[in-house]
Amino acid sequence: MSAGVLIVGGTRFIGAAVVRRLVRLGHQVTVLHRGRTEAPLPPAVRHLHLEREALESALGRTAPDMVVDMVARTERDGTLAAAALAGRVQRVVVVSSIDVYRAYERLCRTAAGPPDPVPLGEDAPLRVTRHPRRAQARGPDDWRHHYDKLLVEQAYSAEPRLPLTRLRLPFVFGPGDYRRRVQALLERMRCSDEIVLGPREASWRCTRAHVEDVAAVVVLALTHPDAAGRIYNVGEERALSLAEWFRWVGHAAGWGGQVIALGPDPELPDWSQHMVVETTRLRRELGFREEVGLRRGLQQTVSAGLDGSSSAAKTNSDTILPGYARRRVQGSVYKWMPLSRS
Repeated sequence: MSAGVLIVGGTRFIGAAVVRRLVRLGHQVTVLHRGRTEAPLPPAVRHLHLEREALESALGRTAPDMVVDMVARTERDGTLAAAALAGRVQRVVVVSSIDVYRAYERLCRTAAGPPDPVPLGEDAPLRVTRHPRRAQARGPDDWRHHYDKLLVEQAYSAEPRLPLTRLRLPFVFGPGDYRRRVQALLERMRCSDEIVLGPREASWRCTRAHVEDVAAVVVLALTHPDAAGRIYNVGEERALSLAEWFRWVGHAAGWGGQVIALGPDPELPDWSQHMVVETTRLRRELGFREEVGLRRGLQQTVSAGLDGSSSAAKTNSDTILPGYARRRVQGSVYKWMPLSRS
């Protein structure tokens, strides 16, 4: 059944994939964005060039049945949106992150304590510390200064009149990834036939997902009758280690080199804390199954990177961990370092 859907921020990577999927399914889609990034979206998509603070005005102009908030980053974002949406729509999907879990602050060494066991279910302990990217912010006007998906979730869930679904996303990859999780590795493999990791670093595991599979989850959460009021972890059932991930990328690219686990390990992050989430609830309650998956998704992503179709700017660092970069020190030796504020 066709519905009117308002997407708050739908012109980059995951948001654009969600928009295209909704249009294919026959929904009437409006994208609320600032107009700074224009993606090749279907002609049927309506664009409203407004700040997210103008959500109340956008609702009056479009009267959507459903809303997806792709870009709520701060407590204020969540508070203003929840107040504007309460009692006016049939479903709200807010895109969150697995960085809300306590395991993330253990990984980043911003809170003391032993590693949390994995996989992390939706009821796993949440972070105690706040604003996990503030250390990387250039100042109070930098979005990272106020970024906190946990506060976003709390602000949204405090409004009882919202038919809310929260999606906690893992490390998402695919063509068009502006964080370049695959393209950065491809550039390293072009320059070297050997990648050296610390032993614990090599065995560190995290959950990943292809962008099209994430878009499918967003649409499912938006339209499934049982999704209201629920929280879902998103991601592949199999969580590759960092060494496996590098090898899978290399295999997809036809790279003939090798990944070597050789000490010492970098001090940051804490490699004993894996970031693996449990996704059984999503599969059991909503019947989700991947359409693309890791292997085919990697092949698509690598092909896009090899033929130069990625529009992302080149960099010499990996961005698998938000707030950290794996920078070249010498030859094939890399170290994880906190991102600079400059």
